[in-house]
Order: sequence, then structure tokens, then C-alpha cells
Amino acid sequence: MSRVEIGLWQLEVRAQKCVEALRKNGFDAGYYPGLEAVRERVLAECEKAESIGFGGSMSVAEMGIFDLLAKSGKQLFNHGRVPAEKKAETRLAQLTCDLFLVGTNAVTLDGCLVNLDMNGNRTNAMTFGPKKIVVVAGGQKVVGGVSEAIRRIKTVAAPRNTKRLSRHPVRDLRLLRGLRLPAAHLPRLLDHRAEAAQFGYLRAPLRRADGPVGSNLRIDGMSTVLLSSQVPSGCGSAW
Repeated sequence: MSRVEIGLWQLEVRAQKCVEALRKNGFDAGYYPGLEAVRERVLAECEKAESIGFGGSMSVAEMGIFDLLAKSGKQLFNHGRVPAEKKAETRLAQLTCDLFLVGTNAVTLDGCLVNLDMNGNRTNAMTFGPKKIVVVAGGQKVVGGVSEAIRRIKTVAAPRNTKRLSRHPVRDLRLLRGLRLPAAHLPRLLDHRAEAAQFGYLRAPLRRADGPVGSNLRIDGMSTVLLSSQVPSGCGSAW
């Protein structure tokens, strides 16, 4: 086996273990070995919905889901595809849509989703509102536990998102290394420190409200987690 094949094998083994844990925690979880299988499952879920929200997952974006649905007649709420003055309205609409498509910053081997979010719109929609939520995640998102997930967010997801989204990436990357910034510049940070300027809200661990923990994740419908070793590896929640 080549090094790439061995790496994919390891991702698959960890993803399969993660799927088992997610199911024990009440999620509808599944492993899909290839990109096309993930795309087909996501589109099958979209067929059942009249309104669909997009939470900024680059995996979903790179699979072309929005473009495939553009002429379907469905209501599509994607704050990345609207002018600045429409973004808040679009994010609010995502909270009441039939289906919310989203990524996750990390998935733990004991079956928890871990996310930090700058505005809170993604984590809020993941925990309450939409009738159904589909989380798409690559095998590289699987981590040992919550502490490792937070470390991954700070060292991988936050810097890359800062580079992708920030108008001042060099300045903001310095902030990610712990430099202080006046509190007026950080209205959404929980402690007004610049430890992870790209993210301000933490939901960890996330489980269904009727699951063993029972307090952090409350969803009207079922939450589905789709794991794959070969989804696109873009920025955003794909990291």
C-alpha cells in the first residue's frame, strides 16, 4: 500500500469508530467512502425540503450543492451568496428552514460535535430551529476528545479561516497567537481576548437533547452526520 492509501485507511477506521459513537449519542450517522456517495445522500435530503440553509461548509460548497439546486425552485439561504446588507436576514432565515447543511470544526471519537463560531449563526442553527440538520465532515475532522478538538480549532481551523475571510490576515493571525486587542474590536469574544478572533461561541460537546448528556443539543427533527475520508479539503468548516 502507498502512504496515501495507508492514510486513507486510517481516516476510514477512525471515521467508522466515530460513526458508532455518534449513533450511541442519538445521531443518525453514516460513513461514505467516496465524494459521489456523500453528494448523493445530501441531494436526497434536499429533495425532501422546500427551504434549505447553507452554514458555510466549504465541503458542501465544493460539492456544488448550491449550484445544483439553483434552478430547483426551492428557497435557498446562503449568506455567502448575498450582498452584505442581506447577510443578517439570510442568517436569520437559516434558523427556520426545512434543512440546514453545515460542516463541523471537529468530531470526537466518543461522538460529540465541537464548534466555535464568530457570529453564532452556525452553532445556533445547529442546536435549534431547522427541521433537519445535515453535518458533512471529512475524516480529518475526527479527534480524540474535546480538548484536542479545541486545539485543532485554534491551530488549524481558526488560522485558515482567518486567512480565507479576513481583510487583514497578517494582523489577525498575530491575534490568534495571543496578542491583545482593545475590547472595542472584540465585541463577540467571550473573554475579550484575542485567543481565537475568528470564533466567539463554543458548543461542546453537542449531543441530542434526549441523549445521555441531554442539555447541549436540542433539535426539532433528526440531526444527520455524514463522515467521509474523501470529501473536499477546503477552508471554512471543511478544516
